[in-house]
Amino acid sequence: RAMDGYKDLGMAHEYIFQPIRDALTQETHTLNATFSELNDMVRRIYGTDKPRFLEQTIELDIPMRDINWNISASGRKWKLTRDQVIAAVLNNGNDGNFQRLKDGWHLTDTECQMFVDALSAQDVQFVQGVWDLFESLRPMVKATHELMTGVTPQWVEARPLETKHGVLRGGYYPIVTDTRYSQRAAQQQELEQLMSTVPLDYLSGSTKHGHRKERADSVKGRPPLLSLKVIDRHLMTVIHDASLAPAVRDVNKIIHHPLITDAIKQALGDEKN
Repeated sequence: RAMDGYKDLGMAHEYIFQPIRDALTQETHTLNATFSELNDMVRRIYGTDKPRFLEQTIELDIPMRDINWNISASGRKWKLTRDQVIAAVLNNGNDGNFQRLKDGWHLTDTECQMFVDALSAQDVQFVQGVWDLFESLRPMVKATHELMTGVTPQWVEARPLETKHGVLRGGYYPIVTDTRYSQRAAQQQELEQLMSTVPLDYLSGSTKHGHRKERADSVKGRPPLLSLKVIDRHLMTVIHDASLAPAVRDVNKIIHHPLITDAIKQALGDEKN
């Protein structure tokens, strides 16, 4: 209001503050609709919107290995929660994730299939449902990427997956590195957490948009995080980017234009700019 000379609904309000408010409102509506869809799917499949994945333990006949693929002398096997098993299978839906799952966790093709074979019929429906939900976001991601870059994004190709309960089409799943096993990934995550705060979003003129970047062909030593928390995090990132990125870019151009910068200084003083 001070930037508008203490007048209501002035130009600063119209071109700087209102676009961000409108974008935040759109983000809230889209988040509510998308998470309602996710919760409805979970409830339809499992009969509850809060299945107790973390309370169910599954032991697989997969030996623990070190980074050199040497089998642990302790003879320990993989013991996971159902949450982790489902997350591993979600990383089987395309070649890029599958490579990261195998190389990152030192697994063979046969051992990766053990995760798939451990799924119940309900789990299989859930896995394809998650891939389909991410697929439904493709038009949103495409529109945002083309608007921000002028380039059509390259899509990850699905990898069909054979299960005991039928063949799944496969699909996209975000690759999130388990930072406990990668120092580089941990450092990158720390930087991203700092840069993704709301004030810095506006100052930098961009939002977090890793889901729009082209993937590397092969990555070693960065195992994917086996947690279903990745789903919620990805949905929030995609929707935040699609809702805010264009508005943040446009407002950033306005407030950094020399004429506007001078006007802000005159209205607020140097210390508030």
